[in-house]
Amino acid sequence: MKKLSLLLFLIGFNFVFAQIQTTETPPPQGSLGKGQKSYQSAEYPGGISKLRVDISEKINLKRLKGLKGRFYSQAKFSVNTEGEIENIVVTGENIDFNNEVERAIKSLKAKWKPAESNGMLVSAQYTVPLHLTTE
Repeated sequence: MKKLSLLLFLIGFNFVFAQIQTTETPPPQGSLGKGQKSYQSAEYPGGISKLRVDISEKINLKRLKGLKGRFYSQAKFSVNTEGEIENIVVTGENIDFNNEVERAIKSLKAKWKPAESNGMLVSAQYTVPLHLTTE
């Protein structure tokens, strides 16, 4: 039963993370000259699919012992100009799942490639929806 729940959990991550939404801080108005429209969003090493795998591997189902049903959380965080995750805010219906998601994101060791606007490093905002189904 635990293996089935874990399998459903991992499959759910694949579907959920396909819906990752990103919100980047736009460059200040008027800062781009004619022909200069250079913006590169922040990148996780290995891409978004690697981020999905890393977060799913960091979530410890033993910490969620006794949870049954479907749970949803939304993690919002920013990637600063040094490629570090900061300002993590996780909201959702189950506090234990929210706490585990926050812990999993904080435990990620890989640094991001910071977002860049017109040759300058800028912060970027990300929103990641997460679903968990257990039996």
